[in-house]
Amino acid sequence: MKYMQMMIKPASSNCNLRCSYCFYEDECKNREIPSYGIMKEDTMEVLVKKALNEAEDFCTFGFQGGEPTLAGMEFFEKFVECTKKYKKKETKVNFCLQTNGTLLDDQWVKFLKENNFLVGISLDGTKEIHDRNRQDIKKKGTFTLVLKNAKELLKNQVEVNILCVLTKQSAKKISSIYRFLKKEGFYYQQYIPCLDPLGEEEGQYPVAFTTANGTSIECTIFVVDQPFVKNEKANEAVMAFNFIKTVDEIKESQALDTDLKTWANAQGWKLSDEEQSVDISVDYDFDADEVIEGVYPITFSTTGREFKIHTTDYTEEGQEVGLTFFPEDIHVMSKVTY
Repeated sequence: MKYMQMMIKPASSNCNLRCSYCFYEDECKNREIPSYGIMKEDTMEVLVKKALNEAEDFCTFGFQGGEPTLAGMEFFEKFVECTKKYKKKETKVNFCLQTNGTLLDDQWVKFLKENNFLVGISLDGTKEIHDRNRQDIKKKGTFTLVLKNAKELLKNQVEVNILCVLTKQSAKKISSIYRFLKKEGFYYQQYIPCLDPLGEEEGQYPVAFTTANGTSIECTIFVVDQPFVKNEKANEAVMAFNFIKTVDEIKESQALDTDLKTWANAQGWKLSDEEQSVDISVDYDFDADEVIEGVYPITFSTTGREFKIHTTDYTEEGQEVGLTFFPEDIHVMSKVTY
């Protein structure tokens, strides 16, 4: 085989971070053996020998995880020496490493440079975006450490690519993320979409929010199988989200219809042309001047189709979309003073 590529997980699914969106953590939980531990030396030698026996012109060994550097420097040193032992004279060997970047020190940098590794660093852009999801086992953000180590690689002329996981939040700031990484000297950037957990189904799930002092509140997230309601005849779509506002905020609004759309993040668009905006109207049955604490239904509608929060049901054109409202839907609460 002229070109051989091997992807190796030397530390299996083991990782020193607890990233909130980690698809591989979810995957290992859904298999019989969650982790196989650190690759044994005899397994490594068999792998290298067979790969280089098949390779003709090029053989690339790529290391991923989990976090591959958990296998230790000694493992990688032995791996490189093993390739020298079995490599044919005419075969060129390449190495690449995808890492979260937290364990890299001067010794690692020197090793990666000397052996011409291409290093992929998982960095989700700015500190705000990165630390939202990429935290260590103590739930502390890793941005500062990862950026420092990545720039150390650049300083020592190690080839570096940045790998960004695209979430709903980061996608909205993709231009600023790109400019930030470019400003920091990272001109090779890769972007991959965040994957949903395996087997996640439509339903209702608890979500807990906790402060640093340990106080917490539990809310509910409703997972549905469609993000918006479509109007096949008018070829339009509309979506909106639940929100919470105080009595004072409702009463002080100078343009309540507009504010309601803003608070609910209500959006409408043409399915055939996403750049073409759609007018959204708002309907509600409370008097803003007389509103009291409570739960109120609000309908956001486009031409021929109406949508109420938390529904994905389809109906005929002109009919209202029906649903059951929960206490968590739309709250108008008394103002809290301290």
